[in-house]
Amino acid sequence: MPPEFRGTSFLINCFNHNIFPDEQWLPSHIIVKLPPMTSTVTTLLFSFLVTAILDTTNFIHAVTLKAALLREGKLAFNSNIRLLSNASSHGPNAWYMNFVSCLGLGITYGALSAATTDVVPLSKYNDKTKLFERHERDQSSDFIDINGPAVTFLGVGILLQAIVSTYSLFGSPAVLTWGNCVLANAKAVAKIKDSDRDLCHDTSPDFPRPMSKQPSMLEAVPQINLIRRLIWTYCGLFVAICIAHGIYISKNSYPTLDIVEWSPDTDVYWRYYGASSWLYVRTRAGKSSSFTLGLVIQVLLQSFIAFGLHCIELLFNISRDEATWRQMEFVGSKVDPSFSTNFRWQTLLMMSFKALTQWVFGFAFTADIMFNCAILPEVALALLFLVLAVAAEYMTRNHPKGNLPAVYGNFNRMIEIVDDWEHKRLFWGDKGESVGGTRFAGTAGQRLADLQAGKNYCNFGCSKIELEHKALDI
Repeated sequence: MPPEFRGTSFLINCFNHNIFPDEQWLPSHIIVKLPPMTSTVTTLLFSFLVTAILDTTNFIHAVTLKAALLREGKLAFNSNIRLLSNASSHGPNAWYMNFVSCLGLGITYGALSAATTDVVPLSKYNDKTKLFERHERDQSSDFIDINGPAVTFLGVGILLQAIVSTYSLFGSPAVLTWGNCVLANAKAVAKIKDSDRDLCHDTSPDFPRPMSKQPSMLEAVPQINLIRRLIWTYCGLFVAICIAHGIYISKNSYPTLDIVEWSPDTDVYWRYYGASSWLYVRTRAGKSSSFTLGLVIQVLLQSFIAFGLHCIELLFNISRDEATWRQMEFVGSKVDPSFSTNFRWQTLLMMSFKALTQWVFGFAFTADIMFNCAILPEVALALLFLVLAVAAEYMTRNHPKGNLPAVYGNFNRMIEIVDDWEHKRLFWGDKGESVGGTRFAGTAGQRLADLQAGKNYCNFGCSKIELEHKALDI
């Protein structure tokens, strides 16, 4: 510990550590001085960095999952819940590797929340009075405590994720593509299947007319309703916690009230207003406590939120797939198998939401030698999930406009509709009149005419030749 920190009383979370001049700081902990108003931003940047690392490793695992499910004949959609989908004949994507990945996810985020903690210097030791005396708040610097064991756990969590992704990378045969482009993946699936797509045999003479609005995600993929319920459950849970916590502090006050009144800093107000804590481990600063029990509790708490966000991510991925697909009707959609397709706004938005939510959660609920909860971060967490719930309602209930049938990443449906893959950019529309007055809709490499209202169109994916043969047979 730097000499200037000795004889100082520090507030970490809700625990007051009195460090006498002849004592050392907590074992395996380091206090670092930062420029003013940077400690909170630093932890947020760390959250974004770790989320980017995890999303990169998880992407490799997700790509090999698609290839494994395709070989087993179980790949239906471009986007899946990675940790709830497993391949029985492929080790890297077996259930036990999913468990390892989930464990690494929880350990990483739990350790990240505990790795760095804002430190508030409260008072200095007076050699004459032998007491710690409160001094004016020093606003010229910020302080953070770096928790050594938590940093070690953070490394272990990322290592587990790296092991899973490395095993996936070297233990898997050729993958479909290294991008998330739904059309590029569908093209790869179509080539691998190389099936007989004689789709007109079961088509009735009365072909459907084009619709100006398509079924919603909730109608086309009913199982997505489970994700909606999960989001509202999280939202309701955090609202209930906020209400219960508010009632508790209104009746019992809270131990950090004098800290909030003493310090004018926004970050202190954010972290300690209405903060409550419960001591479950008795310790003395400088003598013991690597906060191991608290770290385990923090990992369990963060695992709860990390797994939920992982499931919720499916909504954004399906929305991304459908947005890419619908471009075919108007501006054309690029069949791009490159890695750059992983940076669409839906993906970046969800990554940002995960990083922000985990960061706020780390302020709302913390565990070291005490269990601490702060009401303002709890309210922020409830608002984040409320916004997410409203966005989810829009995404799942929205009816896409246009005549192009909605597929939501369903590979079989895309293969039925697209009749010509040999273009870098695909357009969908009217391809002219077929036999018997029925018109043909399909894909091409250039802009096609819009479908004509009131006209009958053939089953998508059938070629003109097939229709002509069918008409001659009739």
